[in-house]
Amino acid sequence: GLDSSEQMHIQFTNNAAKENIDPERFRLLLCDILDPKAQVEIRDELHEEFGNQRLQLIISAFTLHHFSKAEKEKVFRVVFELLEPGGVFLLGDLFNYGGESPWLTETIFNWEISWISENFRTRALAEHKNGDDAKASNLERLRKEWLHHYLEDNHLDSVSTHFDLLKNVGFTEAGNPFRYWQVGL
Repeated sequence: GLDSSEQMHIQFTNNAAKENIDPERFRLLLCDILDPKAQVEIRDELHEEFGNQRLQLIISAFTLHHFSKAEKEKVFRVVFELLEPGGVFLLGDLFNYGGESPWLTETIFNWEISWISENFRTRALAEHKNGDDAKASNLERLRKEWLHHYLEDNHLDSVSTHFDLLKNVGFTEAGNPFRYWQVGL
């Protein structure tokens, strides 16, 4: 598992322990996949653990929507180079409908912003009425953080844009077997 956040490694390890998954069954690397030194570290780990430097399957889950289009293409290139010929890359993430339906892209975006804002605000007001101003304040802080995250940190592209980027780096086949609103595989 790769992540540049130590907190995510801690969370993963804790979740694995709760599910009684033996720590010997996984390896976590604290690194940024776009860092060339990290790519060497990944290959070294693969060689040490599996005796080769390629994988049959790579999964990315709800990460790449934080990357720019150019960064996504770089990640796809690294993934392509790490896969065995015929290997599979599964990307579960958030996508927009750019190039397909600008109306749907805008509608979903506005719905998400409204949902985030109203959900946290409603819960904060309920906690305030219950006399728990600390919890209400925390919910308001979370509302602001999620809105900032959604507006500033997310870089959603369309499924077709992802297909183009994958093709640019050498992938020959791509499909979209699941899609609901912004979530897709």
